[in-house]
Amino acid sequence: MLSFQMTQGQITGEKAIIQNPSENVKATHKECVFLENEVYALDILMSSGEGKAKQGDARTTVFKATDETYMLRSKYSRALLSEARSQFQSFPFTIRSCKDEIKARMGVKECVEHNLLEPYHVLYERPGEFVAQFRFTVIVRSKNNEFVTNVPLNRGIYQSEYSIDSTTDSDLLAAIQQLNKAPKKKKNKNKSKSKNKQGPEKTDAPA
Repeated sequence: MLSFQMTQGQITGEKAIIQNPSENVKATHKECVFLENEVYALDILMSSGEGKAKQGDARTTVFKATDETYMLRSKYSRALLSEARSQFQSFPFTIRSCKDEIKARMGVKECVEHNLLEPYHVLYERPGEFVAQFRFTVIVRSKNNEFVTNVPLNRGIYQSEYSIDSTTDSDLLAAIQQLNKAPKKKKNKNKSKSKNKQGPEKTDAPA
């Protein structure tokens, strides 16, 4: 699972955060440095099984246009790619949203084979296991990260077998408390100074 930096018009930027990588993937993954005011879409995926998701029999219906180039043979493929890039740019879309769904389905195979469209596959865990996915947008700030699209989480309805020990996990607790602190609003000192410098209003003396 990858979480990408987002920029204007791009949901998969150059910087990426990888969740639970293998040793081989970790060796090839490019490290990055977070900078202030950068925006990231964080994907957190958890599973009660082994965490090895696989493709099932479900047909993929969501795609995203890439920057690759190739001379397509089918007129249906060319029409689909043109519509995807003009109507949806670099954002995901579903085949149902195309003008002609039947013709779009006829052209999607060639586009995917030549990496012109990136499919969003439906992944499965082992039968009987549970999978949970959370996605939210974060802006990197100098002191506290700002959550933009997170969904409120009612922690009272969940129970966990794990807990944090205040004696052994003091560093972790301190980090959590720091994140939960609300940023203080700065007072405008210049405004208050200008008010103090202004004296009482002058009035014209009677003649």
